[in-house]
Amino acid sequence: MSATGLLGGVGGLWLGLWLGSCGLLRPPGPPAPAPALSASFDSGEAAAHLSWSPPAGRDFIEYEVRRAQGGPWAVVARLCAQRDTSWSDRELQGNQGYQYRVAVHYGRPGQVRESALSPAVAGAIHRHAATWALPAGFLPTRLAADGQGHIAAVGAGTGLVARFDGQGRTLENWAFAAVPPACLETGALDAVSLGFDSRGALHLAYNLAVSGGPPQLRWAKFDGQGRLLWERPLEGLFVRHLAVGPGDRVYIECIDRLYQFDAEGSEVARYEVPPLLISSLRFWGDHFALLVEPANYVEMGWQAPRLMVYDSPEQRQARWWVGREALSPHDPGRGVLKRPSDFAVDAAGDRVFIVNAGQSRVEVFRRDQHLTGWGGEGEGAGQFRFAGELEVLDELAAGREVRRRVVAGGITRDGAGRIFVADTFNNRVQVFGP
Repeated sequence: MSATGLLGGVGGLWLGLWLGSCGLLRPPGPPAPAPALSASFDSGEAAAHLSWSPPAGRDFIEYEVRRAQGGPWAVVARLCAQRDTSWSDRELQGNQGYQYRVAVHYGRPGQVRESALSPAVAGAIHRHAATWALPAGFLPTRLAADGQGHIAAVGAGTGLVARFDGQGRTLENWAFAAVPPACLETGALDAVSLGFDSRGALHLAYNLAVSGGPPQLRWAKFDGQGRLLWERPLEGLFVRHLAVGPGDRVYIECIDRLYQFDAEGSEVARYEVPPLLISSLRFWGDHFALLVEPANYVEMGWQAPRLMVYDSPEQRQARWWVGREALSPHDPGRGVLKRPSDFAVDAAGDRVFIVNAGQSRVEVFRRDQHLTGWGGEGEGAGQFRFAGELEVLDELAAGREVRRRVVAGGITRDGAGRIFVADTFNNRVQVFGP
């Protein structure tokens, strides 16, 4: 071999050793292992919490979190620290499927970039679980859950209480009137209001139409076996709402007054009704809560409907409220209520679920923070029809009825946290996961 060839061979050997020591000619190793990805879907935070296994013995560059919502994958986060093996996706929408994958990118300068991709994980919050049909013409407007997991529904088209067990099997109906209740539209449709007390007794407040005269106001109470314990007349123009509060006190709100009764049905107090169009009345823990629209925008100082929460039925000073004003005509509307009709409280989670009937949605708030929502107008699973035509009273004194387009819809939660929605003009109850 010539001297030149010898030197070239030695030089090539040293060059190869140097390049190999720098990793530039390192032979490829085994394929990078795919990270193990897990996800926890948290409806209380409207979030998906992701975590994955860290890479071992690799030249880490970054993590890439990808999300798909029934379409192509999109990158939603990049994490450049190898120890960051968790990430949370927030402000998820209810009843919408989400998929996630995590890609781990490896490499050194001069090397081809290498990636490992995790298997996909999927989930949702408040996913549609079931649909329960009701008899033709029932038109459910309000729902209530008892302590045994049974659901009671009342409607604008019948004098019956429809009952279901937790799996949606129909139970015996309870009759409270031989004819459908009289209906009136104030903030939303007022038909029948109901609530269970701590002993499982069901209370109903409703009105019966009288030809040529004002409606008759009624309060009925059934025990847990469906026996009618009493039916009593009430004074007032029109009874709209009933709520059972702490100590089984029963509050019945009429257009012109608010009653408080004890557990035995004796009147305890009577309060004035402020100038508000009340769509629903319930308790938030020990607090008195009203879903209202202002009757006079100028005097009230706000225009969009709100859920007002008070210390007591006197309603002197609100402790907090839910909802907000639209900031502009182009405001996307998160947290803006439009003709809301009912609400259900998760006191333990400090959340409230509101039927935003004018938007065909259910909205979820934690105190005054909007968490999530779902819906849309239609007949599909997870869609609603809260608007439709119905005969309602036009003149209370004369008992005159007219056919009018109204909004209505009810909501309740059971002990397991499931959400039940009275989808009025689709004539059904829809069930959603906790």
